[in-house]
Order: sequence, then structure tokens, then C-alpha cells
Amino acid sequence: MTVREIGRAIKSDSHKTWDMVERLRKSGLVVKRDYAGGRKYVALNRQLPIYRPLLHLLLALDKHWPGQRINRASARWHMPFDRNLTAERTDHIFQSPVRSRILLFICAVGETDMSTIYKLLGLGSVSTMLIVNHWEKQGIVCTRWFKKHRLVKLDPKFIVAKKLKALMREIVVHSDEYRMLRKVARARLGKLIKAANATR
Repeated sequence: MTVREIGRAIKSDSHKTWDMVERLRKSGLVVKRDYAGGRKYVALNRQLPIYRPLLHLLLALDKHWPGQRINRASARWHMPFDRNLTAERTDHIFQSPVRSRILLFICAVGETDMSTIYKLLGLGSVSTMLIVNHWEKQGIVCTRWFKKHRLVKLDPKFIVAKKLKALMREIVVHSDEYRMLRKVARARLGKLIKAANATR
């Protein structure tokens, strides 16, 4: 689709649509190419290692919130697809670097406590709390309390939870950093639970 067609489909002005496309391009999820006449075509990055789970997630979302279709042939010729899933790109997949890192961290670990999130990611406790609250408000993560510790994980009741989890796990698979963080965080949580049980 062209950027103009996207704007019409989602009923957004050209400036906002351009900003959204640029954010997605920065994350590597989409690619853009200019053509004669000022047309700018946009497509999903079909060579990205996470393309399949991303496509499955988007199609699952489309079943619940159908998007407008464009009745014409696709224009995919010479689009600049690439396979680069860098750390800089993954930091921008879910809205912002901090939001992305926290959500991917939770997914990588499975379940974790708040202090482990902000200590291992080098974030402030207040900003971590606000972002976790944001994802919980969206229905993407859920909370349970163990003693005085707030534990968070992906919410299995989210409307497309399985597809979202599959996408984020694929991102983690391609990240040495998140695989390392998962190992450390799980060890920390085990010690936390053991220590909390010992204080009964």
C-alpha cells in the first residue's frame, strides 16, 4: 500500500500516518520504497526472521478488528526487504524502547517480580511500575501477589495471547541479551520465592 492509502484506510491525516510508518520502519517490521510521482509504498518486511509469527498475530487481530481492504494488485517489486533483527530494532517494536524492553523481558522470563525488571534492565522503579501498569491496563500482562512481591507475566486471557506470545518468543530466540537475562531473572525469582517461604 502507499502511505496515502494507509491514511485513508485508517482515517488518519498524512502527518500522523507518516509518523506511524516511520516508527514501524525504525523497528524493521515494515519497509518503504519511493516511486515516481511521489508515491511511497509500504509493506511488511517479508525477510525478517519474525515475519511469520508477526503475520499470524496481525491476521488474528484482524479477525477481531477488521481493517479496510484495498482492491488492487499488490506492489511488492523491488521492496528493500532485509533480515536484520538488531537490538536497536527490537527496542522499537512495542511503541518505545522502554516499553519494548519491559514487555520482551517479561515474555522471556515467563513470570518475574518488579525489582528484577528494573534492576536487570537498569530502569527506575517508578518508570517500571508505570509501564507495567500500562501493559496491564491494555490487558497484555497480569499481576499476582506473592507475599509482598508483585509478580507479572503475559496475560493468557488477552484476546490474541497465543499469537502475541509466539511472536515475542521468536524475538527472544534471536536475542543473546534476552536469553541471558532470562537465565539470570529466573534464578533471582527462585531465590526470592525460597527466601519468602523461609520467613513463614
